[in-house]
Amino acid sequence: MPLLNIPSGYGFTRNPIVITDGFPATAYDSRGGRFVVTLDGLEVYVGRFYPPTRIDISEILDAYIAPFTELKADEPGIYPMECIEDMMNLSCRRVSIEMEYDGHEGVMNLTAVYGGVSRQNYRHYVNAGTDAFKARFLNPKGNFFLTTRTAGWRIVVKETELYPFYFIAPNGWGDFELKDVVTGDVCSMGGQDGGVWTLDLNKVRQTFMSEYSTIPSIIDVYVEGNFSCRIIIEQADNVRERYRLKFRNSLGVFEIIDITGMARLSPVYDSDDDTAFKRYDRVTGCFYSDRERLEMGKYMEIDTLVTSIDRLSFLEDMISSDEVYLVDVYSDPVKVIPSIENMSYNFNLDEPVPITLKLEMDQYEINILPDISSTDVCHKPRVFSKQFSKQFK
Repeated sequence: MPLLNIPSGYGFTRNPIVITDGFPATAYDSRGGRFVVTLDGLEVYVGRFYPPTRIDISEILDAYIAPFTELKADEPGIYPMECIEDMMNLSCRRVSIEMEYDGHEGVMNLTAVYGGVSRQNYRHYVNAGTDAFKARFLNPKGNFFLTTRTAGWRIVVKETELYPFYFIAPNGWGDFELKDVVTGDVCSMGGQDGGVWTLDLNKVRQTFMSEYSTIPSIIDVYVEGNFSCRIIIEQADNVRERYRLKFRNSLGVFEIIDITGMARLSPVYDSDDDTAFKRYDRVTGCFYSDRERLEMGKYMEIDTLVTSIDRLSFLEDMISSDEVYLVDVYSDPVKVIPSIENMSYNFNLDEPVPITLKLEMDQYEINILPDISSTDVCHKPRVFSKQFSKQFK
């Protein structure tokens, strides 16, 4: 029994995963049929049905399927390409749906991946008789990376946004080559075993530097001799203020977006009336006002410009994300809730779009102290310390 609109055998958990029955028309059972959803050998859901059957189990799988393991950028000792989930780990995402009705049985299988494509994309794939994985993410002849920067074959990324690109190679791929378009130099990554892999462009550039003494900015990707896509690394804008946000994109993996512009930080105090109350003064016999400590939150507003449709779509994906972190500003990444109010732009984007991005910090504080970067910040540093300060000691 085939799954509806999933010819590749892979499905996103936030797109329809519809099971149907193919039982004979003569089959009948007044009690209905039974279906069991199994993930990695464990039953996660049992239900009943009556033909004709059309049941979407995507929400069930979305509750159990975890995102791919995160490989943090610039970790020491890692290679330009790293396998983060081998075939054994990938098989843990294997879903089996067993159906039984009036003595007839049927089984459907797929590999579930956290995330999803847009409804507009999904409808295009269905109308073409394919799916997102068969057309793109498992197809080495096109842009197979799990990125929402673009849907095309050219991926533009700023130097300050470099972060490992994820891709899936379920059956393994042969030669994986990266070519510097300007110099013609080629770095071969060899073949890949089956699994989920990452490509770290920072490590790729370091490899080119050590082998050819060049730092490529335009890289063509070839898999098994086929041209796949082109990665263009742009120079970052020379600006006074820059804020980087790491977010989980619609396809379920982390990416980084660089926001430039002036930022304003505003404290927000909890003004709930429940914090104020009356106390009785026994000396004067009167009541006086008092209150508990107030919780304080913070939000940041950044005025910036967006100059392209792909960039705008990438920004909108970040705003919609359920996991966004502000990096480089504090000693540790801070989870934020992004939003934009009253944004509008021309359908045919022909001029930069000014926007004000609001980032609300996820935590409220009752005890307010200066931020610290280490446990020994209260000690006087030595003459030559690792921490730079403009203040004369």
